Amino acid sequence: MKKEQINEQYKLSWDETWFLEKLVFDEKMILEIHLILGQEESATDLLVANVNLGPAFPVVRDPSKKVIIRFFQPLTFQRLDESFASEKGGIHTGQRFSIYTESEYLRYFEKVSFGLIEKPIQHYCLTCADDIIDILSCDPPEIQIA
Repeated sequence: MKKEQINEQYKLSWDETWFLEKLVFDEKMILEIHLILGQEESATDLLVANVNLGPAFPVVRDPSKKVIIRFFQPLTFQRLDESFASEKGGIHTGQRFSIYTESEYLRYFEKVSFGLIEKPIQHYCLTCADDIIDILSCDPPEIQIA
């Protein structure tokens, strides 16, 4: 696996479909987010209640293409089902992997932490096919690409 440092220019494209394979937060305060790429299959007719709705392109997980994003001592994180995704209310760069310089989540954390964190805090948001993962961290993550 190749290790790279993620910076603001790193993007997981909207042209790709990524799935959350595993999310691990261990006793060393390391958050690992394991992603697996989705691969579009050939078109098949979509039948619902015996009605043909036309061609559909199923997306299946491709185990040969994985990414691990690793945060060391994140301040906080949350995983939401994509059904509950909402506007983050801020300024960001990136696509499926976004870095927010302003967001509701950042404002909330700054309020409840009483300004005790002296280093700049970044809001990272990872948008997967079925999950939305928000992470607040003072340090950028590391990425491993398989």
